[in-house]
Amino acid sequence: MTNPLFSLDNPPASGSFSPLRCLFLGDSITACARFKSKDNLGFGYVHLIGKALADGRHVCINRGIDGFTLHRVCGLWENQCPPLLPVDHISVLVGINDIAMWTDCGLSTAGQHRRLEEYIEEYVDLLVSLTGTSA
Repeated sequence: MTNPLFSLDNPPASGSFSPLRCLFLGDSITACARFKSKDNLGFGYVHLIGKALADGRHVCINRGIDGFTLHRVCGLWENQCPPLLPVDHISVLVGINDIAMWTDCGLSTAGQHRRLEEYIEEYVDLLVSLTGTSA
């Protein structure tokens, strides 16, 4: 299914909407070798979005870091992202490393459920911080 607004084959017409600043936070799925790419966007979904918006008016900022967990993304947001603000859109894609840690550390099922509850609480706190709203 293609996006009815635009696709890589049919990008939006230049000047069809206001300039955007997009910030991408996450783990290796977001990073996708960003330090090896010329534009620092990596070679994954952030690169594809940047390519779709590449008309010189839009800015995409990739702050994905290999191995990051939700807790580390929260720290990144608090400590390194304020100078990047304001932005129009923020994408957060994180969690696979958290799950790997839970399943690899011998936690009981009950312990995994507790970790999941803590994860949800921390994720909600991050979303509240990102949006400036209350839960």
